[in-house]
Amino acid sequence: CEIIYYNGKLILSMAKDSKRSTNANPPLSIVVLEPQSGEVFWRSQPMASLGDLSERGKKNVLKQGHIMIAVGNDIVAAATTDEIVAYHLASGEISWRVNRPEKSVGEAEKTKTRLHFGSFNLGSLVINRGRVYFCQPLQSGKMSNLAPMTLLCLDAKSGNVLWRKKVGDWTYT
Repeated sequence: CEIIYYNGKLILSMAKDSKRSTNANPPLSIVVLEPQSGEVFWRSQPMASLGDLSERGKKNVLKQGHIMIAVGNDIVAAATTDEIVAYHLASGEISWRVNRPEKSVGEAEKTKTRLHFGSFNLGSLVINRGRVYFCQPLQSGKMSNLAPMTLLCLDAKSGNVLWRKKVGDWTYT
């Protein structure tokens, strides 16, 4: 669960109910609520979380459900497995949606190297001054603890891609 407090609202990414499920990775929703009473203003439709991968049963693949969220410019942005979705903060209506950057470099898509433990489903999401920034590591297919990073800049109102760059490397130790 992620939680953000913004302009008198709590914004969370969470499973729909608290019942114990046999699904280790249930679909998650964005929930916006009033912090004093807990009253729910709106809840998004369930979406594929970052751990919800087609390669799910394979070794070294991220299996923990998670949706990255960021809030600003009166939108809640959520990064799912395949896309970035922006919701209007007050109403919960979808403002726009775009596909995430490619998840692989060169031959990696063919080889399906899993050295990075699902790292292509990690990343960071930030909203600032009318722009949404999303950065994610790419599968490189190389036997290394480094993965090239892609940084995507979107217009917060329209979701239009303003620019996209490959920047630096993601690493783990």
